[in-house]
Amino acid sequence: MKTLEEEYDQLNDGTRTVESIEHDLSVKARLRTADALMAIAEELRKLNGQHIV
Repeated sequence: MKTLEEEYDQLNDGTRTVESIEHDLSVKARLRTADALMAIAEELRKLNGQHIV
Protein backbone atom coordinates (compact mmCIF):
# COMPACT_ATOMS: atom_id res chain seq x y z
CA MET A 1 0.00 0.00 0.00
CA LYS A 2 1.29 3.42 -0.91
CA THR A 3 1.82 6.04 1.75
CA LEU A 4 -0.28 9.17 1.52
CA GLU A 5 2.90 11.06 0.61
CA GLU A 6 3.48 8.74 -2.35
CA GLU A 7 -0.11 9.15 -3.44
CA TYR A 8 0.23 12.92 -3.14
CA ASP A 9 3.27 12.85 -5.40
CA GLN A 10 1.38 10.69 -7.91
CA LEU A 11 -1.65 13.01 -7.90
CA ASN A 12 0.48 16.15 -8.10
CA ASP A 13 0.79 16.35 -11.88
CA GLY A 14 0.92 20.12 -11.92
CA THR A 15 -2.67 20.58 -13.09
CA ARG A 16 -4.46 20.27 -9.73
CA THR A 17 -4.59 22.56 -6.75
CA VAL A 18 -3.10 21.52 -3.44
CA GLU A 19 -6.58 21.70 -1.92
CA SER A 20 -7.96 19.29 -4.53
CA ILE A 21 -5.18 16.80 -3.90
CA GLU A 22 -5.52 17.12 -0.12
CA HIS A 23 -9.26 16.51 -0.43
CA ASP A 24 -8.66 13.29 -2.38
CA LEU A 25 -6.06 12.14 0.14
CA SER A 26 -8.39 12.95 3.03
CA VAL A 27 -11.11 10.80 1.46
CA LYS A 28 -8.63 7.96 0.91
CA ALA A 29 -7.44 8.20 4.52
CA ARG A 30 -11.02 8.05 5.80
CA LEU A 31 -11.75 5.03 3.61
CA ARG A 32 -8.63 3.28 4.93
CA THR A 33 -9.76 4.02 8.48
CA ALA A 34 -13.22 2.67 7.74
CA ASP A 35 -11.74 -0.49 6.23
CA ALA A 36 -9.54 -1.00 9.28
CA LEU A 37 -12.49 -0.49 11.64
CA MET A 38 -14.56 -2.98 9.67
CA ALA A 39 -11.76 -5.55 9.92
CA ILE A 40 -11.55 -4.98 13.69
CA ALA A 41 -15.33 -5.32 14.01
CA GLU A 42 -15.22 -8.60 12.08
CA GLU A 43 -12.50 -9.96 14.36
CA LEU A 44 -14.49 -8.92 17.43
CA ARG A 45 -17.58 -10.68 16.04
CA LYS A 46 -15.52 -13.84 15.55
CA LEU A 47 -14.15 -13.64 19.09
CA ASN A 48 -17.61 -12.98 20.49
CA GLY A 49 -18.88 -16.06 18.70
CA GLN A 50 -16.21 -18.14 20.41
CA HIS A 51 -17.37 -16.87 23.84
CA ILE A 52 -13.83 -16.23 25.02
CA VAL A 53 -13.91 -14.88 28.57
